[in-house]
Amino acid sequence: MLTQDEMKAAMKLFQYVSDEETMSLAKTVTKDQLHLVDKNEALSAILAYTESAAQLLRRKKLKREVLFRYLHGEGVPVAPTADKHTIILKVLDHWGSADYEPDFSMEDDDGNVSPLYVPLNTEQHCAAPQRETQSTVDYQAGDSWCNNALCSTSEDQEMALQFSHWFYQLLNACNPIYIACDSTEERFGPQHFFLDASISLLMVNGEASHVESAGTSDAVCKILSSLTNERQLIFNPNLDASGVKGLSDPHGMRVVIVCGTVHQKSNVIGLFEQQFGLVRDPFSENKWKIKFTRVIMSSKHSSHSPTLDFTRRMLSS
Repeated sequence: MLTQDEMKAAMKLFQYVSDEETMSLAKTVTKDQLHLVDKNEALSAILAYTESAAQLLRRKKLKREVLFRYLHGEGVPVAPTADKHTIILKVLDHWGSADYEPDFSMEDDDGNVSPLYVPLNTEQHCAAPQRETQSTVDYQAGDSWCNNALCSTSEDQEMALQFSHWFYQLLNACNPIYIACDSTEERFGPQHFFLDASISLLMVNGEASHVESAGTSDAVCKILSSLTNERQLIFNPNLDASGVKGLSDPHGMRVVIVCGTVHQKSNVIGLFEQQFGLVRDPFSENKWKIKFTRVIMSSKHSSHSPTLDFTRRMLSS
């Protein structure tokens, strides 16, 4: 159940929600079993039958724009390009919802869960005879890519492996003490991202968490490079089929998901999982560039090389 402080905060949030949307959400939450006559009654029912602040904020009718306006009204800064998941984290932090555990999912108003990260352990074969044996998963990457079906082929997987090797070699090279296995003159920089590229970074250390987000190529590059340059971290991806997943959607977007360990000097300090959205840039010789990326880093440890199934369970627990 919601705490008293969360209820008070939620009541302020619903000042930004229309009467019609509030009444509709109340019907969903109560399974339309109550006769509610106005917004106040509807809001009381919503708060009474909501199990947690995170569950409330994930509701589809609480749109990203509503949460953004609420945070602005509360004087909490958030990037205008931040996706709904990032904004939810900001709201929960503002509310002091200490019992929240990141589950990287979004719930619709029928209680169905749609993942922000691809749930790799729920793959199903899809019928697409013109392509190789494929797997399809529902995927939500911010608001604009909701409900797209992603398929995985051997070509997608090969590209994901090549991209992951290339990306982390460049990123790790920003660390002054890192010695790259492959010598290259290429340098990590904003040229590898679209101008409006976005990032959502969540760092979890025990009970504490830290969120960063940005919506320009320069800012995204700065956040990522600071991890290896200033914090002197090294990302060691698991570059096999259990640690890297490549997918694509019907519009030509490629999605790469990779996991591995995080090192600092000679110490393994945690795990990471990162997701990329890659799109060809017609204004740059049709090269693949990064449209968005999401990263979660945790101080948890593994006794063996992490897999995507393993990091998903570890990072959400």
